[in-house]
Amino acid sequence: MVAALVDIDELTKAIDHLEPLPQSTTRLASLLLDDDSDLDEIVRVSSLDQALTASLLRMANSAASAGRRNIVNPKDAVMRLGRGTILSLVMASGVQSRMVAAIPQYGLSERALWSHSVAAAVAAEVIPKFCEVPVPPEAYASALLHDIGKLVMCRFLSPEIMEFLRQAYEEGGLSPFDAEREVLQVHHAELGGLVARHWGLPDGIVNGINYHHDPSEGGERIGYVVYLANVTAHVVESDPDEEVSLPSDFEETIGELGVSLERFEKLCATTEEKFQQVQSVYG
Repeated sequence: MVAALVDIDELTKAIDHLEPLPQSTTRLASLLLDDDSDLDEIVRVSSLDQALTASLLRMANSAASAGRRNIVNPKDAVMRLGRGTILSLVMASGVQSRMVAAIPQYGLSERALWSHSVAAAVAAEVIPKFCEVPVPPEAYASALLHDIGKLVMCRFLSPEIMEFLRQAYEEGGLSPFDAEREVLQVHHAELGGLVARHWGLPDGIVNGINYHHDPSEGGERIGYVVYLANVTAHVVESDPDEEVSLPSDFEETIGELGVSLERFEKLCATTEEKFQQVQSVYG
């Protein structure tokens, strides 16, 4: 039955034919995640991307970055913003145009995937305030890209396949993710990890994407952080009048990060406030 539903070889070919990220994006991601990398090299690579340079200067001079002196060159912008903020800009500029289209196969309207991805990335930035263990620096990029596999998967989800999946989670009691894994024998997180590897992104980002639904399988902290960021984003985006159902393993999983349910509620509130600020500034 699986072979008739999804051809794994065709999925792999689809990933191989994806348009690559700009070389400056992957190079910068590697530099920014390497504590021993040279600041001048980060500035040099940043300066090669005109759009990124403009974004760096704009953010460095924004009210959020509050400084008395106007920033007019990339080196000063890099020094003011710091590596984490620059990484967020780099990844966002590299993938936004790919993630704004509607994905009806997943019930996602235009910009819905991008909105959820940004909400998860914002959550990843906030999580360190409510977490008892250090959060890996790859968390923001992994959270931003955690559902990138849906862009590949949707090319193969015909109405027939969608009906199989619907029956699996509505009638069979599976979660949408488990329905993918059981019916298709491949899931969007796994495909997302393959996409990130194809783009040449660092292993930490790949693992955060690959295990964001089942971090215990990956056994790395980045998976737990992106799992929490994803759930937080769903809560933030939910209708205030509707109760959100948390995954059955939620308390156990966030316990790996030292996050209690009380802290999770505060995390959601802080993320929602910051997400609204991001929306008001960037749309």
